Amino acid sequence: TIYWRAYEGQFLGPVFLLWLPLLLRVLMDAKHRTPRQGSLRIIVFFALAYCAVWYFTYQSNRLLIPALALLSVLVAYSLAVVGQTARWIAKVACVVLLAASVYNIEWAASWIVGESGGPDLPAKPSAAAYLLGFQSRDSYLRQAFPPYAVFQQMPDHVAKGEKVLFVGDYRACHCPVEWLASDWFDTPLLVHYIRSTSDNDSLLDRLLDQGVRWIFYNDAEWARYENLFFAGGYERLILDSDKQVALKARFTAEEKARYLGLFRRDKSGAVVAHPRLNAVAMQKDPQIGLWMILYEIRQKAEGKRQKLE
Repeated sequence: TIYWRAYEGQFLGPVFLLWLPLLLRVLMDAKHRTPRQGSLRIIVFFALAYCAVWYFTYQSNRLLIPALALLSVLVAYSLAVVGQTARWIAKVACVVLLAASVYNIEWAASWIVGESGGPDLPAKPSAAAYLLGFQSRDSYLRQAFPPYAVFQQMPDHVAKGEKVLFVGDYRACHCPVEWLASDWFDTPLLVHYIRSTSDNDSLLDRLLDQGVRWIFYNDAEWARYENLFFAGGYERLILDSDKQVALKARFTAEEKARYLGLFRRDKSGAVVAHPRLNAVAMQKDPQIGLWMILYEIRQKAEGKRQKLE
């Protein structure tokens, strides 16, 4: 069966599971294995190979989209092939797959219309107002994806050809300028710069030399991974499972000290940044209450450390 909460809580649905017997019926029918069906077998083998790579690498349902596109073709093709010799099987399969598709649509609609698509996968905010034209795209994105409020201000500051380094966040979707980012499970890009420079001034000079004049720092997102990155820990790979994997700290003690020399959060939740970092755009995450800030890297230190509270 498909346990939809197993892979990052992303619902896949029963359509392709219910279709498998139909596929076996097609593959086992020697009468239809003519050269014209060679393309069918190629698609099947490619989809299976893709799913195998997916299973043994990163089991996120969103990464199945290419395979699902191929399987969608196979579903229709299988119905056509089976219908040539066993029309009643094709009709029954159509009814079953239609019912499964309606169930998928119902689940998706309940997720979009309501602000709670289930106990573990909320849709906040509801997308219904945007889909029906009662809310603008920008307004919806600011609610659904808080960094978008800072992204909207970037074109006013970031010139063409300049780059923005993401620190504390990896979600660059909707960013309107050129950016550099690393995923949460990779070694943060900032760590690479820390390891290749002797001090933070040298690090900032290196960024400027490479055309990175800006840093987007998301303290709200960084707070989710801070303890894991600094101290290591354990992460559950499957919801509702006791199985955990040990993850090593991404920062050594020296690298942590360098990082805290660039950004740190004081007891009040304010961000204290390096003197050469000048905040030009900022927004508090409405849910967490921590800052998301666009910094300009200055050529030399000016003034005291900035404190945003």
